[in-house]
Amino acid sequence: GEPVDFSTAKVLSNKPVFAGMHQVVLDVGAELSAGYTKPGQYIQAKVTDDAKPGFFAIASAPAKGSSLELLIKTQPGATAEDINKLSAGGSVMVSPAQGKGFPVDKIPSGQFDTVLMFATGSGISPIKAVLDSGVLGNRKHVQLFYGTRTPDETAYQDSIKTWTSGDIKVTQVFSADSKHYVQDELQQQLASGLLTPGSEGKVGVLLCGHKDMCVKVTELLTAAGVSKESILSNF
Repeated sequence: GEPVDFSTAKVLSNKPVFAGMHQVVLDVGAELSAGYTKPGQYIQAKVTDDAKPGFFAIASAPAKGSSLELLIKTQPGATAEDINKLSAGGSVMVSPAQGKGFPVDKIPSGQFDTVLMFATGSGISPIKAVLDSGVLGNRKHVQLFYGTRTPDETAYQDSIKTWTSGDIKVTQVFSADSKHYVQDELQQQLASGLLTPGSEGKVGVLLCGHKDMCVKVTELLTAAGVSKESILSNF
């Protein structure tokens, strides 16, 4: 691929959300921030020149200003761990925003009344960017299935409260005790008739998270009549 230009960003804040997961806000400068235009885009980041960069989806919505928010899961020995050890004022090397983002223009609001979103773990980041950006516009039914291990190991609990107080239905799925995953919850809701995607006009879908989840959710929804072209990922 093309060589990537890295520039220096400053850590504005670094808050542990729970053990091994940090909410990191970076000041990347106005120019780099302006290059982030579509929810679902990501940046590459590293702490030292010779380190292998990590890829991190941007959790904040595209906005004026110079800051970007990331949700970073610590991976021992990897760049994510190095970044999560930094304090406010520390430096990180970052790439421009990359990727196509979620191509939500493929599911325009006039035609797609329902949008279903599926995320696991830190895969909530680009979904949060979508919801906070308002890019979905007005829909009749917006529902997020969010899979985490436990309620305490769930990021963006304040955002979830904000979304549910609006018009967004949030179905949280906790897998630690039950081994019940997002795809299992979807299967149950389809089987019980709680979710009837075929009867609700056109359905758009956004996916981000474990590959197994994405594959199984795609299988279940296409079998239920959702067009594969309307099932979107951010990479």
